[in-house]
Amino acid sequence: MVGEKLSQLFQFANTPEYSSYKELVDIGMKFKSDASLMVSPEDDAFYNEHYTEIIEAHDRELPRLNALLSDSTKSILLLTQQYSQLTKETEQKQKLLMFYQGLLEKTSMYYLDALSTMLTEVYQKVYEDDTSKVQLDMEDYRGKKTIKLRIIKSIDGTDYTEELNAQGGSCQNILGIMVQVYCILNLGLPRVIMIDETLSSLSNRVLANLLTVFAKLRDEMSFSFLIIDHSIERFRNFIDSVYTIEKGQYKQVLDIDAFIEELESSTEKREV
Repeated sequence: MVGEKLSQLFQFANTPEYSSYKELVDIGMKFKSDASLMVSPEDDAFYNEHYTEIIEAHDRELPRLNALLSDSTKSILLLTQQYSQLTKETEQKQKLLMFYQGLLEKTSMYYLDALSTMLTEVYQKVYEDDTSKVQLDMEDYRGKKTIKLRIIKSIDGTDYTEELNAQGGSCQNILGIMVQVYCILNLGLPRVIMIDETLSSLSNRVLANLLTVFAKLRDEMSFSFLIIDHSIERFRNFIDSVYTIEKGQYKQVLDIDAFIEELESSTEKREV
């Protein structure tokens, strides 16, 4: 019998399962010999006494903990999805913002090109200069978009750029008036331009050319011009109504030609 048992044990020792069996035996022996792993008699008695309560608590709390873990997982997943969606929306908003910024710049460039063409026509007409053109450019200045106005003069096939300031105040006034005209046309505002003594520095020739432009705007686009000036005789061929101001009181001039003739023969100049 002993020999048979030994033979079975020897055969088992040479099977693949033996190594696992030996590990289990070693662990069991370690629990018996290692004091740090051994359960004290008091703990063992407490466990045996409250075994049923422990099992019930385990069975009761485990589904709740699983549900809590599942809810937490769902919450985390939902938050992750929301974050992903917000990220996509933010990227979309940024793309839309970039699109609208690009569209605004393109639209602005279109309007600037159209305004540049209009100002060039007026400049060439008023100053009788076909070699120059007005150019409006959008530039970055201290982190903001700004518009620069320049006069491009072509001499012998070469373009020379002049800043607006170099043209003098009268040129600035003329172009400023035409910018008002352009904005009024595009924004649908009342077609009235008020000019308060800004034409007095113009030469008679330049003024006459400018009034030709004003007359075209008046006749073809129904613009009205309210001009305040001390030299009414310079506007003789343009004006259709005249009012004088004396001591804060104004009155209409009924006979414009007679008024101008009287004014020209007198050394006194009135504000009209």
